[in-house]
Order: sequence, then structure tokens, then C-alpha cells
Amino acid sequence: FKSTVAQMGTALSELQIKTLFSKGDEIIFCYDKDEAGKKAEAKSIEIALSIITPQKTLSFINFTEVKDADELLNKFGKEEMQKAIEARLPLHAKIFNDLGGETDFKNPNQVSLLEQKLIDFCSRIQNEVIRKNYLSYFKDKIYKSKFQNKKPKIEAPLFNQSNFKTRDEILYLLLKAHPFLKDSDFYNENF
Repeated sequence: FKSTVAQMGTALSELQIKTLFSKGDEIIFCYDKDEAGKKAEAKSIEIALSIITPQKTLSFINFTEVKDADELLNKFGKEEMQKAIEARLPLHAKIFNDLGGETDFKNPNQVSLLEQKLIDFCSRIQNEVIRKNYLSYFKDKIYKSKFQNKKPKIEAPLFNQSNFKTRDEILYLLLKAHPFLKDSDFYNENF
């Protein structure tokens, strides 16, 4: 894999991130899934929040069956590593998944807590355009997550025709409920 750098522990600095961005527009992080890797990942994100722009972004490889890139390559080969790279999570998706992973979206307190965490995260983004669009993305994700498992509510019809005998009764009740309809061209032409 070209353009690959091995970082030593949690030693990543702002200068190193800027140097990496000078070589390309996206940094794909591939941290171990142990506690040290999680801390390094969090530190990388924190440092990058003052640097990312619409053109310069971060993504993360998310391991599920292995602990690190070395194990992935040794067990499954370069094709699986390439698939992991292609399935990488952009920063905004990673943050939503990490912070919202255990949220019960039917519980307004939990949703409020998640929203506050996401607002706090966005407040640390220096670039105003990125900050605004991340907030918009997070609000949209919260909204969709609250309703994704619910069936759409079907509105009951205003009038059940079986209760009325004539067209005139239906029209009378409709006009009584919505008097502005009398002024419409449709009403004047048809009734």
C-alpha cells in the first residue's frame, strides 16, 4: 500500500497531521482496537479538529474480526485490507457511531444527551463550514434514527362516506369544516 505511515503509539502531533495533509486530502487512520489504540484515535481526532477543511478530511478503518492492520494482512491478505480501506468511515459517521452507538432513540433524555455531546464535539471544529455541515448531518441522523423503526402513521379520513347518504350531506360537512373552499374556482365551477 502506497502512502502509508506507521505512527509510534500516541505520538501524533499537529505538525504531522499538517504534513500528511500536504501529501493528500484524506488521512485514513488505522488504529489498533485496544485501549491504547482508542486513546490514540481520540487524540488524532482532537488534534485534527483545528485543521480539517472541506478539502482535508479524516477517515477510519473499522476492524471487526481482528485487532489491528498487521493481523488483518497476515490472516486475510491484501485484498481484505483493500476492502477495509474502501469501507472506511468518514469522520462524521465515526463520531455519530461512537457517540450514538448505545442511544435509545425512543428515550428523549438519551437523545438529548447525544445531541449535547454532538454539539460539544462540533464546537471544537475550527472551520465554520465543516462545523455547520456536521451539525446538520448529526441533526438529520438523530431525526432519522428516531423514526427509522416506526411505521408511518396513516391519517384517518376526515369523513367516512358510509356515514352519509348523499353527496349534499358530504359537501355540507366539508364546507362547514373548511369554509374557505367556497371561494375556490373548483367549488364555483362544479357546485
